[in-house]
Amino acid sequence: MYRYLQGLRIALLALVCACAMFAQRDLGTLTGTVTDSTGGVVANAKVTVTEQGTGVVYELTTNNAGEFTRPALKPSTYNISVSAAGFKTSQQKDIVLKAGDRTGVNITLTIGDVGQTVEVT
Repeated sequence: MYRYLQGLRIALLALVCACAMFAQRDLGTLTGTVTDSTGGVVANAKVTVTEQGTGVVYELTTNNAGEFTRPALKPSTYNISVSAAGFKTSQQKDIVLKAGDRTGVNITLTIGDVGQTVEVT
């Protein structure tokens, strides 16, 4: 019985250490909500996250609550572009993401032609 308890303690210690190491990851998360000019959420909007340094592009779609989340991004500077039918494309540039951060970026779309772009700096 003693050996069983000792083995259980070692297993639990290993599990705790593994969780602590996972928490120390050097990645961050970009999250946000896309709304229209009246504050209503915009579902199924196309969100494009681009890393400035490498040009790597991540494409997302907002959920029914107008929310998007892109986890596991390396620390860098990002640009976000959002487009939806009946709205002007909106861009937010120079978003700095640090290791372990969960950075919120809320974007408001204005009604207009999809070919038009609103840039927020």
